[in-house]
Amino acid sequence: MQFNDSPEAVTVETLEIMQKANERSGCTSFLPTLITSSDDLMKQGVRVMREYLQKHPNQALGLHLEGPWLNIVKKGTHNPDYVRKPDAALVDFLCDNADVITKVTLAPERVEPEVIRKLVAAGIVVSAGHSNATLKEAKVGFRAGITFATHLYNAMPYITGREPGLAGAIFDEPDVYCGIIVDGMHVDYANVRNAKRLKGDKLCLVTDATAPAGRILTSSFLPGKQYTTAMGCA
Repeated sequence: MQFNDSPEAVTVETLEIMQKANERSGCTSFLPTLITSSDDLMKQGVRVMREYLQKHPNQALGLHLEGPWLNIVKKGTHNPDYVRKPDAALVDFLCDNADVITKVTLAPERVEPEVIRKLVAAGIVVSAGHSNATLKEAKVGFRAGITFATHLYNAMPYITGREPGLAGAIFDEPDVYCGIIVDGMHVDYANVRNAKRLKGDKLCLVTDATAPAGRILTSSFLPGKQYTTAMGCA
């Protein structure tokens, strides 16, 4: 559940509001998410997550950093100004704070296997997403330690006969888990059924919710953008 609409929104109070919204919706597990942002905002998110977990140790699973090491071709709503490749200082910071950082989503074709292995060794779940990876590139990432995939089908290349891409690689890896958004808009229900047949218990329902979830609004914000809402859809 994304909560970095603005630096002012990255607070313990925001996470407490999000938790209450999740309780009403039937969401069983809560993974606060920072989408692609600056190093400073990520560090703020880590501080806030640690403070929140100290206050509410049994509420959230930890922090999910969705980005910034993505493929700009598949950036989706992420701010392209902050999409970048890893640098040693940030990698070390994430590993040093693995006690509160549960998951990092990255594009395997944009990140060296050594970085993936380092994150995994620190105890962070590495997830493939917002990626334009070929089957071969995705497999390199899986061999390095990627065990999850973020919102299957979305922000990844289509499967074709000659190039299965990331989605095809996910289906070809029986031990890789993946999340899927089952609202009938992000993914067609036929594709949801096919994914369930192929992944079985490795398929996880995710909300992919943003900060306005649970509220009746005509407009809302994501970092740097304003969205108009009609009939519950942005």
